[in-house]
Amino acid sequence: QHAPVPRGMTVAEAVDIGRAPHIGALRRPTRADRAVARAALARVGASALRDRTLATLSGGELQRVRVAVALAQEAPCVILDEPTSSLDLGASARIGRLLRDLADDGLAVLVVLQDLALAAAIADVVAVMHDGRTVATGPPSSVLTPELLAEIWQVDARLSTGGGQRGTALHIDWLGRPPGADPDGAPVRAALGSPAGASSRHVAVDTTPFLPSPTPDTRP
Repeated sequence: QHAPVPRGMTVAEAVDIGRAPHIGALRRPTRADRAVARAALARVGASALRDRTLATLSGGELQRVRVAVALAQEAPCVILDEPTSSLDLGASARIGRLLRDLADDGLAVLVVLQDLALAAAIADVVAVMHDGRTVATGPPSSVLTPELLAEIWQVDARLSTGGGQRGTALHIDWLGRPPGADPDGAPVRAALGSPAGASSRHVAVDTTPFLPSPTPDTRP
């Protein structure tokens, strides 16, 4: 479920390594460094894992530890490459909530994702990359349109949102050709609508549980 990790290394040791930018050459982590590392583990909900070796962690647990390593660096931005890859729905939801919480706390979070529904649920801005170039940038609801999904991913799909609560669903016609495709399935680059007599084999990938409903702001 995840890439190889150093044998015998504990979670606490891995997060301590995140303090390396703040520790001089040939020096050991100080009490203050270890306090920052403990706080990072607590922030990602992984304090109970500190004595576990990395090799014993599940994919979701290991991703949380990786985020803790990044937090221990005290950098202004966290960059993650597909942190939910190979994770099940529950683990993906926990990572999604964690990243959104970090962003709400003021940390800049840059994430590469293949899961469009999750990206739409947690991101303020998405950038779609294709053939080495950026083809669209903006709020998820404005960027992830049926036309763009058909052009870039060659699927008949649409994204729906849950009324400002960051719940999202990606409705996909898994077995149909994308709108505007020729009989051989080659897509055309045009403003595309739903084809007449479209297949009914649509599956809604619902990510509403990814993030809780926001608490109303009751401050004066």
